[in-house]
Amino acid sequence: IIINMNVEKSVLSLKKKRLFLITTLVFLLLFILVISEFFLRFYMGLGNPVLYQSSPLYGYRPQPNQSVKRFYGSEIKINNLGLRALSDWDSNLDNKILFMGNSVTYGGSYIDNKDLFSTKAAEELPGYAAGNAGVNGWGIGNIKAFIIDYQFLPAKIYVSVLQEMDFYRGLSKLSGKPFWAHKPTFAWQEILYFFFYDRTQSIYNGHDRFISEKEKDITVMHSTIDLKELDNFLKSKGFIHLIYISPNKPQLLGERTIDPYVKKHLSDIEIKVCYLKDKQVIKELTKDQILTIFHDFSHLSKEGHELWGKLIGDDLKELNLFN
Repeated sequence: IIINMNVEKSVLSLKKKRLFLITTLVFLLLFILVISEFFLRFYMGLGNPVLYQSSPLYGYRPQPNQSVKRFYGSEIKINNLGLRALSDWDSNLDNKILFMGNSVTYGGSYIDNKDLFSTKAAEELPGYAAGNAGVNGWGIGNIKAFIIDYQFLPAKIYVSVLQEMDFYRGLSKLSGKPFWAHKPTFAWQEILYFFFYDRTQSIYNGHDRFISEKEKDITVMHSTIDLKELDNFLKSKGFIHLIYISPNKPQLLGERTIDPYVKKHLSDIEIKVCYLKDKQVIKELTKDQILTIFHDFSHLSKEGHELWGKLIGDDLKELNLFN
């Protein structure tokens, strides 16, 4: 009997220890989640992403009327027309400049609206307002569909700032992208979603991986035709359209050449395009200066946005429309 009582006491003691351990682990996990949520939300700016709307016509774009604080306190304002701009836009076209492109133009969540090259380019153009319609992950097909098919024409001057990769993307869709249509409940949901997105992407071919060189050639050809149609459409409406190719960091460092397919097909369709790498100011940059103007492989730092804005702003001033 004594032995049985001792065994029962030992079993009861073991159960208590296990229960205590489990309770401690649960509380520790909850504590870690609360601390990480606080850090991710208030220091990293996660949990409050820019929200997107999906469209079968042009793919997707930011929802209008948003104002969020993101990475390290950067402020992102999306105005009444779904543009990154300093203010809402009215219906007057004559004093508006619309910038179009992908994430390089959009600027990322680490750049304030006031520091975007679209904003900087208009600073010395009296009476003119700039709006940024750049969208993360967009290709030329998205821009063409948005402007021509959706008839988004809120400005007099249009500036396309493209990357060579845009000629390989076609019409990008929201499905499968690491963007949100509704706000996540917790900040760490953004981390998890991006992690699974990144892992999923690693098992698929991206927009820059093709079965053959012929397929690459045809894809770029179709994109340049789309760009030509966009250019013709805007000019037929009496609008001004400037087109730039934004280089990546290895190209400016001399480690990578320009894309031969893009260069060839742009030449074939006889469209006026400015490669920013050919600007004299860019040619004279030192290696350290080149490293300073890039945030990563192709996206710009605050200094890069300042420089791009100056170069494009100077071209806009030469139009002699702002006196």
